[in-house]
Amino acid sequence: MTTFTQIGAVGTTDNLEVAPHWLGVLILTVFAVVVIAIFIFMAKDFIMQVLSKRITTTATLASKFQEEYVNKRMYAGTGAIQEGLAEKGIAYYFTMNLDTGKIVTFPVSKDMYDVYAEGTKGILTYKYKTLMSFEAETEGTKVRKDISDLEGYFVSMQDKL
Repeated sequence: MTTFTQIGAVGTTDNLEVAPHWLGVLILTVFAVVVIAIFIFMAKDFIMQVLSKRITTTATLASKFQEEYVNKRMYAGTGAIQEGLAEKGIAYYFTMNLDTGKIVTFPVSKDMYDVYAEGTKGILTYKYKTLMSFEAETEGTKVRKDISDLEGYFVSMQDKL
């Protein structure tokens, strides 16, 4: 005579195995490793910025470039309508050749981008991926051609007196 538990009747858990136990443990382990890896990846830049020391060295502005970017931030709306914000802009960068032979790229402000020409040498102070300051040598500093061409349009205060 057979009973309900022997044939796996509805409502019982006997003899009913959806997946092996080891498969559940494997999936949980992979999930935990992925979560930990994402956390480490996100925290790495912050930790490196805090633990890095400030470095001052001589460097040459090898190149400068700009990129357009769009930051999109979406917010939950009502129903099928989503609300969001989009910010469009231009990011500016310097690529510096350090005297040690290392090549480093830094994001910079537009003002700093406009002031220095490629090939400018100076004293660079940085910490991890952040440019703290760049003080160009006054002798031999290159001035951008398009700015120096406008020199005739400006009148100094001494000329007005």
